This record gives sequence, structure tokens and C-alpha cells, in this order.
Amino acid sequence: MSGNAPPPGQSGPPEDQTAAAMPAAASVPDRQSLDANRVLPVSDLGVTDRSGGIEVVHRELDRFYELLDRGMSVALLVYEQGPDRTAITHAMVREDQRGRGYGTTLIATALPHLAASGGPVVNYCNSVARFLEKHPDFKTFVGSDG
Repeated sequence: MSGNAPPPGQSGPPEDQTAAAMPAAASVPDRQSLDANRVLPVSDLGVTDRSGGIEVVHRELDRFYELLDRGMSVALLVYEQGPDRTAITHAMVREDQRGRGYGTTLIATALPHLAASGGPVVNYCNSVARFLEKHPDFKTFVGSDG
């Protein structure tokens, strides 16, 4: 064995030298770490059977809220973020899951969160408009030009 050869099983500089020369992986954010996917406290309105573990997740980079039941995506509320306001464009519940209160729970959870994120919120979604008619106390979270 030659005196210039690296130790057996090693083909380059020792690991500690290589690691020191490379930036830490945590210093380069990836999409997953940027997309906070915050789980929100769920509203008491809507779904009455919560034994399955209802969650509402805000997927900020993708501009939507998602309601999950036992890990299954059941409903979405989609919005567009403009420079001077946030516009709710769509809310939908999977066809086979309708009538169980998922839409109500999602909207009641997402509206206050959207309003608290700054700027006025306007609505362009018929489902959200129907929700607001049934629950007028939530109208305070939405501006009048939607």
C-alpha cells in the first residue's frame, strides 16, 4: 500500500474537511420548509363528529386552506393574494363528502385567519356567500366589494 493513498474505504479528504467546505443543508430552504402548512385551530361550527381528527391546514405558498378528515383531503378554500387585498375565489367539498358540515367548518376556520393576515378580504365564491348569509357574524371578516 502506498503512503499517498487514502485510508481504506475513503476516497477523498476526511469527512470533517468535506463537511466544513459545504454549506449546511438547513441554510438552503426548500419548498417544503418555505410552505409552512400551518395547522389551524378548527372552528366549532359545522362538523359534529370530530372523532376522526379534523384538521384545517393553511398552505400559504399555494394560497389555499385544506380540511382533512383522518388525513384525507375533504374540502378546499382557494384565495388570491393581491397587493391591496385578498380575494376568496373558490370553496369546494368533495362530492361524496357533502352535507356533513365540512364546508362550514373550513370557511369558519379560514375566514378569521385570512382577515387577521392583513388587508381587506373580498369574496367571489357562491359557497362562501351562502355561508355568510347563514352566519352573519362572520361578515365582519369580509369586505363589501366582493
